[in-house]
Amino acid sequence: MLAAQGRYEEALRVLAQAVSARPSEPAWHNEAGKILMKLRRLDQAAMAFRMAVSLAPGYFEAFYNLGTAYQEKGQMPEAVAAYRQAIVLRPDYAEAFNNLGNALLEMKEYAGAADALQRAIVLVPGFAPAHYNLGCVMYDSGQVDASVEQFQKSISIDPNLPEAWCSLGNALKDQGKYDESISAVEKAMALRPDYWQARWNLGHLLLLRGDFERGWPLYELRWQKENATKGVGLSQPLWDGSPLNGRRILLHFEQGFGDMIQFARYAPLLAAQGGRVIVAVMPPLRRLFQTLPGIEQVVSPGDPMPEIDVHYPAMSLPALLGISVESIPRNLPYLFADSKLAESWKSRLQTFSPKLNVGLVWAGNPGYFNDRNRSIPPAFFSSLAKCQQARYFSLQKGLVRAEEKTPPAGMEWVDWTDELHDFADTAALIANLELVITCDTAVAHLAGAMGRPVWTLLPFAPDWRWMLERSDSPWYPTMRLFRQPRPGDWSSVLREVASELDGLSSK
Repeated sequence: MLAAQGRYEEALRVLAQAVSARPSEPAWHNEAGKILMKLRRLDQAAMAFRMAVSLAPGYFEAFYNLGTAYQEKGQMPEAVAAYRQAIVLRPDYAEAFNNLGNALLEMKEYAGAADALQRAIVLVPGFAPAHYNLGCVMYDSGQVDASVEQFQKSISIDPNLPEAWCSLGNALKDQGKYDESISAVEKAMALRPDYWQARWNLGHLLLLRGDFERGWPLYELRWQKENATKGVGLSQPLWDGSPLNGRRILLHFEQGFGDMIQFARYAPLLAAQGGRVIVAVMPPLRRLFQTLPGIEQVVSPGDPMPEIDVHYPAMSLPALLGISVESIPRNLPYLFADSKLAESWKSRLQTFSPKLNVGLVWAGNPGYFNDRNRSIPPAFFSSLAKCQQARYFSLQKGLVRAEEKTPPAGMEWVDWTDELHDFADTAALIANLELVITCDTAVAHLAGAMGRPVWTLLPFAPDWRWMLERSDSPWYPTMRLFRQPRPGDWSSVLREVASELDGLSSK
């Protein structure tokens, strides 16, 4: 009664008395665990459920609840074990199969997750959450079309599931159905007005379509996503956009290296407007960012905190400044190669016979959520082997598999990546290349920020910054975009690149 009224602390005190009177009664421990879950005391809840199953090893509900507690705590292997035990005790337990599928999805065990969710659906054909979760498994494992079917099935059963509408919108975006995608996300927002994920997704869709006026404010929801604040723990105030007039402003960066390079363009802009600009970046970018015009200092984690008057996250500047597609700062180049490093690479390249020197990158950070769509299997680059007047230089850093160290047959290949210790080294090599060809990675931004010719290879549903249906980029005037004509079709992209490269090298 007390728990049903939301009076959890009182209910817990009553249960504590019951447990004290009959400590060997498993039901009391199970009920106590359920209330502790409501109070978000997850460790204590798990302990209560463990006590319940130790007293009654056949108590399937307590095993299910224990799995839920572990799942909430992020302990997925333990959650899976508990759900499986609940299912052994009660094979028709559809909810346990559903939660088991979710836990396996978190562990990226897609086949097992799909099997568990399909069994839940067999047990309860109208189980809308199981269809939704199966859609998530399909989407995360790269089966976008199948995910759309499951999301739509979930919605047909229960049209009031905002998560299903939001995920459907995301999948429709990957199919290139942008109007339908926006409609689905807006439906999710109508069902749950405070649904930040749906609003965040809408922001990306608007930016992708070039609607910066409505997109930038929604892009600020990333702070809610990360449960963080723009203040990042600093006592100084956030800049309000007013004239800096000699004030010291700290620009701090977030997200990936490519994002940091893209938004570094605002540091010289603020310096030119009278700000004394200090830039905070991760160590791999430190030397490179020291070439930003007009800045006063570059700091990295662990450095003494400089004296500042105000601060601001660089990726929030477009929203603050009201940046449109037309007003994107194009003060390129704004990053430069170190002259001594560049001269050293130049001397080494002069030992080769004259050819078109081309840098290649085929893969991004595998930890990035959408890496499967943007990274390109190296075998596709075999199309470039026919360009005999081109010489290729690997710019691929990170974990490179042994088979990727061997270039496609017929390509003249140079791999000096062991000597590229940070982005300053990479910039110095790029300064001596006639062209960079890359998938959507930090190197694309680096070459663009340096004002070097760069061809960026994009998936069918690109990241928002590349927008739609254009072969140029408003961010980087020296960049050319090559887009997949259909999902997964890298062969067409590389054939087009090879044709263009062949024409370029023959000039």
